[in-house]
Amino acid sequence: MSQLNKNKKAKRFVIIIVGLLLAGIIFVLVNNYAISTTYSTNKTKTPQDIVRIVLLSDLHGKYFGANNSVLSEAVADTDPDIVILAGDMCGRDGGIKAAAALTERLKEACENVYYSFGNHESRETEQRTQIISAMESAGATVLNNKSAECTVNGKKVNIHGLELPLYYYTGYDENGRLIYDLTSEEITTYVGEASDETDILIAHNPIYFDVYASWGADIVLSGHNHGGVIRLPWLGGLATPNGDKRPPRFDCGEYKSGDSTMYISRGLGDWIGPVRAFNLPEIYVIDIQ
Repeated sequence: MSQLNKNKKAKRFVIIIVGLLLAGIIFVLVNNYAISTTYSTNKTKTPQDIVRIVLLSDLHGKYFGANNSVLSEAVADTDPDIVILAGDMCGRDGGIKAAAALTERLKEACENVYYSFGNHESRETEQRTQIISAMESAGATVLNNKSAECTVNGKKVNIHGLELPLYYYTGYDENGRLIYDLTSEEITTYVGEASDETDILIAHNPIYFDVYASWGADIVLSGHNHGGVIRLPWLGGLATPNGDKRPPRFDCGEYKSGDSTMYISRGLGDWIGPVRAFNLPEIYVIDIQ
């Protein structure tokens, strides 16, 4: 083989490798930073004018644009009446500034911003007060085992923020059984009783959905499972922090239990590094009718 042919093959090889690297970089960037918007409709037992809720979760201290301007503008474009931050907005190392910067911008677009802790915030015991203070200063109403009434378009909804002890995040055993059981009576001790009107429960961990429903939640807003991290056609998500047997019972989207509906956000940030695949960061829009 001539030296010229060898050089041509070497160049083709380099071009292919560079092309694959560029394609990989683009794939990672798109799957981690291209924001998608999902829309759902929920019909309640007290129908009035539409109330639009935007669900965000699992930011993990991440930025979409300077001070999260890109993300906040995308949320503002949906014209929300209520914004729910359903936990893990701060990361393992804090990430308070990113969550607070987002909240401050969201508050400009929506008067009603509610925030409840996920497991990452709950484990940050030394920063707990700092997180609450920063988020309240940014304009969020923090609901850690607390409730609030919110009236929009003449419709009153009760919003409850459930912060569970960390042992409830140990998930399933090797046989697919829940390691710790939760009861509706325990939920009542945390957030009080459900009302006769529309009750929205912010519950970061979705695996106790049947219990949330039996407690009386009309709508459950969750996150935690990051959409299964990698999503494949017909298989759904492949991995969750709860140790599910594949496929996970709850990865993202809409679920029903009796008269209760749960919406699980695919989240915005990372769980095990920037390995999201076919699973874009999500703004979840729910219209209550």
